[in-house]
Amino acid sequence: MRAEAYLTSHNRVEKTHRWQEEIRANTPTRDHWRLEPGAAALLVVDVQRAFCDPAGSHALPAFEACVAPLAGLIGAWRAAGRPVVFSRHGHAHPPQHSVHGRFYGNVLDARDPEAALVPPACPGPGDLVLDKDTYDAFFGTSLADHLRQLRCSQILVAGVLTHLCVESTVRAGFVQGFEPFVVIDGCASSSERLHLGALVAMASGFSGMLTAGQAVALCR
Repeated sequence: MRAEAYLTSHNRVEKTHRWQEEIRANTPTRDHWRLEPGAAALLVVDVQRAFCDPAGSHALPAFEACVAPLAGLIGAWRAAGRPVVFSRHGHAHPPQHSVHGRFYGNVLDARDPEAALVPPACPGPGDLVLDKDTYDAFFGTSLADHLRQLRCSQILVAGVLTHLCVESTVRAGFVQGFEPFVVIDGCASSSERLHLGALVAMASGFSGMLTAGQAVALCR
């Protein structure tokens, strides 16, 4: 199934507003659940060549519209002196050795150039890069310990795919005691239906929602 170009630089503001309305109409209001940049780390999930480069083998056309807002957010987060973490998905063993491989029939080899991070996921000095081989960036990694060492009680999450690694990581973070927030226009999936469905599910059960612009404004 070919990924949809449901989000573009021309319709991003309109679509994001529509998604926010859909979320509000289908989930409880939680005004007390607020992002506090001083308590939060920014987690950028799997912005890799395979998914986020237009020439990637599993390219997500919708992500192109996320590049500018996500780059602005990463820059603002760093300028505010807050932690940035990048996750990178890849497998060290043949497909048949993992449940991912058995399910999909193939996996992204961690040594493949397509596993490389691509802009705006450009780690700087002091940023943490986590390698993972499943949807959840907490599973089998040092992420939870890293956040606790930094005294971060919240995570602000962006990246791909909204309904897979982003949602799995956000859910896992909540279960482990962190307060998650998702960047609505900083995530992309293979279709608008999957993207919006994941946003509504996360907002319903375990995450706050805001735009990149709203998160940047809180950093000032």
